[in-house]
Amino acid sequence: QVQGAGTAATGTLTTSTTDGNIGRVMRVGDFGIGAKSGIQFSNPTEQVPMPNECGFYTVGTNTATLRAGSWMVSGFSQNAMGGLGIVPSSGEAYIASYHNATNVFNLFTIRTTKNTTVDANGFIKAASPIVKLFANSIELNEDAKDQEITFEKLGTGDYLIKGSLGFAQEGWYIEIPKDANGNTVVAVLYETLENGDLSIKTYKRKFDFDIAAVVADLDNPLDIPTGRWIDIRLHEEPVPEPEEPLSETPVEFQPTNLSQAVAAAMIGV
Repeated sequence: QVQGAGTAATGTLTTSTTDGNIGRVMRVGDFGIGAKSGIQFSNPTEQVPMPNECGFYTVGTNTATLRAGSWMVSGFSQNAMGGLGIVPSSGEAYIASYHNATNVFNLFTIRTTKNTTVDANGFIKAASPIVKLFANSIELNEDAKDQEITFEKLGTGDYLIKGSLGFAQEGWYIEIPKDANGNTVVAVLYETLENGDLSIKTYKRKFDFDIAAVVADLDNPLDIPTGRWIDIRLHEEPVPEPEEPLSETPVEFQPTNLSQAVAAAMIGV
């Protein structure tokens, strides 16, 4: 027995990476600490929808409760757990909570600059690939840069967006700038051409007395005003789920008793 090591020389190491016995001495990789990946958690149940021990976890594929990604889990008590998850492949982030006594599980999406955008009128909206269309140029967000998008101006108020996957198929897909009174600053006509290009045309506005509505004045095309833009939300292909990483090989030097570890270290092993 090593002299001067106190109770550490007789401490008992954990027997698994999720050994939660009080008083055990933790090893590298226990509860995901110090390892290159967290503890695998892939089989949730109604009773255990998320890990019930504090630590760092890896969820390899989307489960009935948690999204695939890296999760940090902490407990308020034995009956209440909370977690923060990040999906490395997409950058999405989630908050999860579970209360065992009430059997209530919650999963919330965190709204960030990754999944929201501030539109031309200053409102926060759901995002994906977004193209900001100006009078003489376009601006792409990070998601839109994944598509081979180009821009062509054919004439006054006549724009083509090329190489995209088309308008978003769910939710909003175009936002027109408005003035202080809530009126659109231009009238807009848009369509998807046979070759997949997006045609956006802007005009002066006029009142049609026959239908009692403001419509595009097709005889008066008008560029998008300086400093304003039209937001165009595009379709995107689903992000593939990350492959489930292989579990980390335990560190070669993992003796079953701390006294052995200390003794081995003292003789240079």
